[in-house]
Amino acid sequence: MVFNLHKIVEKKSSHRKSLVEQMTISVWTPGGSDGCPTALELANYVTETYQEKVAIIEFPCLGIPRLSIHVNLYDKEKNTDKLLLDIERLENKEIYPLQYFLKISDLKWVLPINPYTAPDLAIHLKLNNLKTLTDFPGYLKNNLYLKGYKLIIYILQGQIHHPLTFFGIKESDLVLLNVNFPIELGWGLNCCHKLISNYYQLKEKFAVYAPMLDNKTIAGITELKYLYALESIFAEEEDY
Repeated sequence: MVFNLHKIVEKKSSHRKSLVEQMTISVWTPGGSDGCPTALELANYVTETYQEKVAIIEFPCLGIPRLSIHVNLYDKEKNTDKLLLDIERLENKEIYPLQYFLKISDLKWVLPINPYTAPDLAIHLKLNNLKTLTDFPGYLKNNLYLKGYKLIIYILQGQIHHPLTFFGIKESDLVLLNVNFPIELGWGLNCCHKLISNYYQLKEKFAVYAPMLDNKTIAGITELKYLYALESIFAEEEDY
């Protein structure tokens, strides 16, 4: 399902808008840089502007823990890695994913990669079933939607062949190709175009967010939408 991004807000009054549809956005950095600042900026905008609940999930595609450092929250028992392990090992018991999230504010919650993870022992090496990874993005989305979260943000740091990255993209309504350095642009666009041409992902669900590049530069090399500001995702009258 692809959202019409201009129809996901409504005016409650002349001073306040409200999100009317739940949405999942992936912030993807296949070039290897940090997508956490973009994810946090997006979450801050939605919580402050619309007063809606937002969840940020950092997927351990490459196993690089960044989100905990950004929000200064560290917990060995509340993180993405622990939730994945418990889903597989406690399959006969009911799991409550929100118990693994860390609170930033009443409206903003995060599920980071385990900040204490060992560099030589990635989470996928501890799991026995590939299905645990492939089902995880959809499992989380469905659970959080039922709990009333209006925006879910996936932070994806991997490549197309990483299960969490690939299925995170499939479960997303919008995928932001987050380009933090010009050298990342070519590879990132190549990845997006491969998903569109070979894996049946709609072109309309992808957008380039590259604050250091202008839209004329992007327009000259790709047909993907250029997102000039994160708040324009929710604009009613503006376009990309």
